[in-house]
Amino acid sequence: MTQNDLLRTQHAELEIMDEVHRICERYTIPYYMIGGTGIGAIRHQGFIPWDVDIDIGMLRVDYDRFKEACAQELNPRFEYRDYQNTPNYNKPHAIVSMRRTSLISFYHPYNTRLADYGIFVDLLPLDNAPEEIQEQKAHGKAIARLMRMKEYKLATCYDASRLKKAVKEARRLLAAGVTIDSLNQKLEQEMRKYNDCETAFVCSTAGKYAYAKECVPREYFGTPVLMPFAGREYYASKRLGDYLTHVYGDYMKLPPLEAQQDSLNLFQKVTFSDD
Repeated sequence: MTQNDLLRTQHAELEIMDEVHRICERYTIPYYMIGGTGIGAIRHQGFIPWDVDIDIGMLRVDYDRFKEACAQELNPRFEYRDYQNTPNYNKPHAIVSMRRTSLISFYHPYNTRLADYGIFVDLLPLDNAPEEIQEQKAHGKAIARLMRMKEYKLATCYDASRLKKAVKEARRLLAAGVTIDSLNQKLEQEMRKYNDCETAFVCSTAGKYAYAKECVPREYFGTPVLMPFAGREYYASKRLGDYLTHVYGDYMKLPPLEAQQDSLNLFQKVTFSDD
């Protein structure tokens, strides 16, 4: 990705996030900058310089309310997507995307089953998690198993190796008896398993890290506060630092230059239909 493409993509991300923020303000829906977006807010007061991603977490009840609000309020320039309105949806969480854009990763050419949803902001549910360690482990394993089944169904490959692709396709055949849509439904049911009672822990069940990393004390997500981000203000937890330390350790330490470059190389092509 060129520097110009990086800046244009970040600008589009901010346009989407402005709309997410507007709707949340209008409907009093709490949200939090999490993941790398949280690191960017503290360490860079904006995007991590080599990143084009925005991650937003919402407690599940607010996540559901946001979907309902989007049905009434979302600007038609944008689109709310999840497995219920997008067949064969390949993500474990909802997104808000910008219509008439395209964002292609380096591994998309190897994966014809992966849809291009354009430029988008990630919306991640924060679900109740059990308090017993063994229950947390069991919950995490159940969620990971369903996510792995989705990987099998999509035969996702991250390089051009024909051998690896053949193995992935063979593995996909083992999951012939289930569909992506049914797996998505089972996955959400499992994620919501403990939401009928309040617990001392919450987990970003659709996050990319292991359950134990994503599972934090509920008090880490209290009343959100506004923080500067790329010339705007978006919401984060008062205890964002505690959350980031739990997930990343020393989050103020910059990664090696090669890791920064790998992140820049993740996306190979971005297009806007007005180009």
